[in-house]
Amino acid sequence: EHVKGSIEDLPAETDPATILNMAYALEDGESINGVFVLTGTITTYAYSTDFGDAGITIVVEGFEDMPMFCFQTKGVGVQNLKVGDVITVTATVIKNYMGKVEFERPGFQLVTPAN
Repeated sequence: EHVKGSIEDLPAETDPATILNMAYALEDGESINGVFVLTGTITTYAYSTDFGDAGITIVVEGFEDMPMFCFQTKGVGVQNLKVGDVITVTATVIKNYMGKVEFERPGFQLVTPAN
């Protein structure tokens, strides 16, 4: 069901500088809703067999000092991702959770596998 004015109608924000600057400006406990698309290299990866999702940190080239944690990343093949893979994540929530800047439950697409 597609509801007029729903989050799916929002244009996706794809500029890394815009997304990361917004994310890092959040105070602890704050969040932003929207559609956020970010491509980066996986620097940390932890798969949860219990939940079928992964905790992933990505770093966007040129923004190495602004890592984005991807909390409970879901999608087909998420269990096969590894450090060094380049992925594009799509999220609808950015939050600062206890000082950690993160996307909440993003989906992902593999762009370039690690060597």
